[in-house]
Amino acid sequence: MGTMKTTERSPASKYKAYLMYTIGLTFLSQMMLVLMSVGLLGDSRLGEVPIDWVSVALFLGLGMISRAMSLNAMGVQISIDSVVFTTAAFHLDSVLAGWVVFAGITGFDLCKIAAEREMSDGGGDSGPWWMPTLRSTFSGSISAIIVVGTSFVMGISELERPVSLSTLVFLVPLFVALFLGTQYSLAGISFWLREPSFGAMFRRVAIPSFLTEFSLVPVTVLMVLLFNQEAPGEFLILSAICLSFIFVLRRIAVTSSKLLARIRELEIINTFGQMMSSTLDADFLADRIADGVLSVYGNASLVVVARPDEGGQHLECLVYDESGDRIVSPDMSVAGPIAQWVMDTGHSVRGNMGPTFRGGGAKAAGWVGKPIISMGEVVGALLCQTGEREAKSEEAFRLMELVSRQAAVALHNSSLYEQATVDGLTRLFVRRYFDQRLDEEFHRAQRYKSEFSVVLIDVDDFKIVNDTYLHETGDKILQMVAAVVRNCIRAMDVPCRLGGDEFAIILPEAGEESAKMVAERICAGVRNIALTRKGRTVSVTVSLGVAAFPSSGASTAAEVMQRGDIALYRAKAEDGKSRVFTHSDVSREKAESAI
Repeated sequence: MGTMKTTERSPASKYKAYLMYTIGLTFLSQMMLVLMSVGLLGDSRLGEVPIDWVSVALFLGLGMISRAMSLNAMGVQISIDSVVFTTAAFHLDSVLAGWVVFAGITGFDLCKIAAEREMSDGGGDSGPWWMPTLRSTFSGSISAIIVVGTSFVMGISELERPVSLSTLVFLVPLFVALFLGTQYSLAGISFWLREPSFGAMFRRVAIPSFLTEFSLVPVTVLMVLLFNQEAPGEFLILSAICLSFIFVLRRIAVTSSKLLARIRELEIINTFGQMMSSTLDADFLADRIADGVLSVYGNASLVVVARPDEGGQHLECLVYDESGDRIVSPDMSVAGPIAQWVMDTGHSVRGNMGPTFRGGGAKAAGWVGKPIISMGEVVGALLCQTGEREAKSEEAFRLMELVSRQAAVALHNSSLYEQATVDGLTRLFVRRYFDQRLDEEFHRAQRYKSEFSVVLIDVDDFKIVNDTYLHETGDKILQMVAAVVRNCIRAMDVPCRLGGDEFAIILPEAGEESAKMVAERICAGVRNIALTRKGRTVSVTVSLGVAAFPSSGASTAAEVMQRGDIALYRAKAEDGKSRVFTHSDVSREKAESAI
């Protein structure tokens, strides 16, 4: 058996096919309506029978009011406009009923589009003005020609008036089924051309909408039966009852939507608050902040978390994609200036700021920017590129404000924690934190029968460097030594500045031999340090002592440190320096000297 190759259409080709289909079908429908109206196509009574303008106005008004009062429940649009237009098809000339359907659907939609664009100063999510206009004209045109065609096929105009109930019970469901079936088939093709997934279209559009509108058949039968051009009172009462029912459902839906939105807000803020309280690490916090923004703007294509660098002179931007993964080398040509402006002014920003960051093209992107303000000072900025033009969702914008406030608290706590645990000069941990972690590691190793090591480091002849080249050079040397230490250890290791020119490292799950290898790498790395001061090259070396638990025989964390200190003292002996000694080396020397 052969295999069938499928070629996925490009977005440009899909868009072109959609436009051709929509414009073509709209033009064809309009031409057929016009030709029928002037008697050149079909058999219409439009020119023979006087037009009852009162009935036309009644059906048109009710149709537009019905569309205005429609509601969306669980993704399905509920309205009685199809009931009104079906009634019009049974009581007006078929072509005239088609024009009523076209005017009711397209007229209302165009008025709604114009009002929305006026309120948003010509913006909105629909893109160019002609796109929603085309969609509205397409919807009204195909609905109108389907009503006319269905009326002709079923011979509605040939029925004797008044039509009996038994006849209506049979004809109305058949009319509605043909009308809705054809309408959703043609609309479904349009949907498929934009989003080629027949299954998704069938599940999301066809089945729910068809079943919802078809369930109104009993009401439609009553409407058709009760309409009387001479005395439309009963028809109007039933229409008012239906509209009132839709109005009540609409209010319930709006209230329910607001309640669900509020619950969603509380869930997002609660989840985000738990994430913010789970860590005090600044980098990890940035990742969690990005996750929080993505939970607010689920259609975001990127998130930027901006903050000043360590020197406070430049802006550091961490950029995340729509999945929350950090982008290594982002293009900040658009996002960078926006983030800088938010940081400089401390003001929020929202709107179309330029082309999309990802995917290219000329499509405008909706940007949202919020400053992160802690203790009255701007300490960072959140920036998000949404999939919504103008980013005009008030709910999301309000949530973004709450996220930025919680981020400010978390970053402030992180800053306080860092000041308490990190040495300002070397960016290594301070002695208090080191002692705490050493005690924790010792008890963990005891409990789980594991091992760990301690490496003690001392800069050789550091006092001479300070006295000769002053403390500024000494501080620079300490920073360079700390950088070597960080580059030679694992992420799980704990580097510390004990004080002055003394450093220490805790290496979890590392025995003495592994720790010795790390120490030798550090020793070799420091030998490569060189500074030029007063026309002379300044270089330093370090001596290192290593002790491990349980191999050193220590019974407390303090004894592990003591054995490491003894090894360091031996490494700095007069015949040494710039070398590594372990507790085992010291024990071996003692044993040899005893012999």
